[in-house]
Amino acid sequence: MRTQERASDILVLGQQGLVGPSSRSLANANHFEAEDVLVDCIGPDRALFTAEDHDLALRIRRQLGAMVRSRRPESSIPALIGSGVQLERDYRLAIALVRTAWDVTLLETVADLRQKADFVVLWVFEMWPSSVTHKLSLAPFHLADLVLVGPSAQAATALDALIAPPVRFMPAGIDVDTFGVVDFGVDRPIDLMNIGRRDASFHDRFLDRARANSRRYLFDTTSGGLLTQHREHRWLLAQHYQSSKIAMTSAAKFDLADSNDRTIRAVPNRLFEALAAGTIMVGWPPPSELNQSEQVGAIVVKELPADAESAVEAVERLASADLADERQYNAELARHHHDWSERWLRIFDMANEPTPEGLQLRHERLTRTT
Repeated sequence: MRTQERASDILVLGQQGLVGPSSRSLANANHFEAEDVLVDCIGPDRALFTAEDHDLALRIRRQLGAMVRSRRPESSIPALIGSGVQLERDYRLAIALVRTAWDVTLLETVADLRQKADFVVLWVFEMWPSSVTHKLSLAPFHLADLVLVGPSAQAATALDALIAPPVRFMPAGIDVDTFGVVDFGVDRPIDLMNIGRRDASFHDRFLDRARANSRRYLFDTTSGGLLTQHREHRWLLAQHYQSSKIAMTSAAKFDLADSNDRTIRAVPNRLFEALAAGTIMVGWPPPSELNQSEQVGAIVVKELPADAESAVEAVERLASADLADERQYNAELARHHHDWSERWLRIFDMANEPTPEGLQLRHERLTRTT
């Protein structure tokens, strides 16, 4: 791989500067982390989007852009003076990170993006198959040369057939330097960690057993929380995983809240958090997209019985078992194959761009550590 000498030829555009409820939701912490790893490694120029999803001006721009592009497919709505991002120089590569497909409109708030950047990569972190409709084709994807989509490979495939720039599936990753700092000689006091979406019948039964048998059970008691400091949030979350013997890994959220359609597979972020911390995972197994390569070890999630009482008993047995080898396997797998640096190296390769030295050094450091 070639390495570059100057990261100043690269621009990163992100949503971290926004303060609205949708921008500061806990769901954003994961892609903020991906952005931070890249910025910390290579020191690119950085610009922050200035428009919120709920802003009236952005909604009008979205609707107006769709109307214009329905007649002229590759037209853009100019960024208004004083309301967008002004770029003062040219870049070889611009990388924009946004949470959802509707945030793609933010590309139009960057004045002269296509004139200032030779190649534009757009990474959309959350897109679902049902979102990929003709209406989405009217978003300004034409401003990108390469589009990356997670957590659903099906959504990526559908979008690739709908828009002009190539679309590739890119799963989430993990900051191994935060989640993977694990002392395997220390006892883990938490028997089960079960945060995020959960099965109510299993939760009620395990909570009853935990109270009766002095099991330590960590779970959410609030919802709709907002981020204050996303790096602190990720560090605190890592401490929980590193203190837990077992982590429940739910299926990634689908468009229909009650859907149990296992043919619509996506890669939940929690998978990588538990993996890096060396925590044993139970729940739904990961989709095959992550386990296709023979050179990459399989991510193992232990499936539980459908009956809630039997599932609780299975988790209790696991919490009492010696699973040191499996913990070590999980942590090493994340270190070698699922750190954000591995994702970023793949992205630079897809864009036919030279490999930034800082990313290469981080990846080499992690993969040579045992």
